[in-house]
Amino acid sequence: MRAGGRAAGRWVGLLAALTIVLSGAGCGPQDPRQAVLDERARWSVELTGFIQTADTVQATLRVSGPVNAKLRTLTVRIELIDGAEQRIAEVWEPLDVSGIQRGTPTELRVRLAGPYPEVAGMWAEVVADPTPEQQARIVELP
Repeated sequence: MRAGGRAAGRWVGLLAALTIVLSGAGCGPQDPRQAVLDERARWSVELTGFIQTADTVQATLRVSGPVNAKLRTLTVRIELIDGAEQRIAEVWEPLDVSGIQRGTPTELRVRLAGPYPEVAGMWAEVVADPTPEQQARIVELP
């Protein structure tokens, strides 16, 4: 009786090991584009202020990335809004994030070449789940 129980236990163990191996068979390396999109989604960008001159708009952004981030460039979408809350422009701006300390919010300044009509407001974001059209504007995608 005991020998039969041991044999059955071996089969159960072998079956469990085989199930683990087969379930991991389709888990090859992740698509490089998807890996970059997943990492981008872990970054945050907050517009903290802006100044407009005759021919430019200078925005100050607070950028923060995860401690283990590998990105050197992070493309953000910036919208410029007029006094009637209508979009004046949409700008996709690549930021050099290679020099910022990961895990700590860092302020970066971005100069947007104009001229633009009078800007009353702005907002910035990392587009976490970009459409294929938006992906074409993201510089860091392979």
